[in-house]
Amino acid sequence: MYCTHDPIKISGSLVQNLMSGSTGQEIGQNS
Repeated sequence: MYCTHDPIKISGSLVQNLMSGSTGQEIGQNS
């Protein structure tokens, strides 16, 4: 995923995780 603090890219990553039905582990790792 993204290793950046760019809010746009983080938001995009979160949206992709939600759309793909992630459990939240990926979101926690990317935060």
